[in-house]
Amino acid sequence: MTGLEGLNLSAELHTMFRRIQADHLALREAWQHAPRTEPRIRLLHAIRIMLIERIWLLACRIPFFMPRGGFNHEMMMQHILCLDIPTVLKEMKHIFPTGTGPSELDFHEPRGPREEGIYVREHRDIFTPMSEMFELLREISVALMHDIGAFG
Repeated sequence: MTGLEGLNLSAELHTMFRRIQADHLALREAWQHAPRTEPRIRLLHAIRIMLIERIWLLACRIPFFMPRGGFNHEMMMQHILCLDIPTVLKEMKHIFPTGTGPSELDFHEPRGPREEGIYVREHRDIFTPMSEMFELLREISVALMHDIGAFG
């Protein structure tokens, strides 16, 4: 919760919500039979909110890392809260590279119990699903924009 408060969006969001709510109530009072949101659109919004939540939960699983190039954990969380996932994933590729690690070099000794390369698990379990969910989130957002004619 402190991450959202740190962005100082609270006052603007509350103002916007109250304005939308007042407009909605005025519309319903003036036009009782005004069209309502179709169930499929409400479902898309629900899926979209669920994806945002899942992205956030995945972000909470990102291991601690030392600041790198001015990018730190707090900055990463702010980008995620603003849904700037491509920037976060780009930085994560540099901070958690999947390249050759010491376990893949031949020291003429038996290999240890680690089967996979360095940071492969983080990419497989966190970054790849986060990227896939964000792409789905974008597709749903485009579908919603097309439905209300907010494109072009």
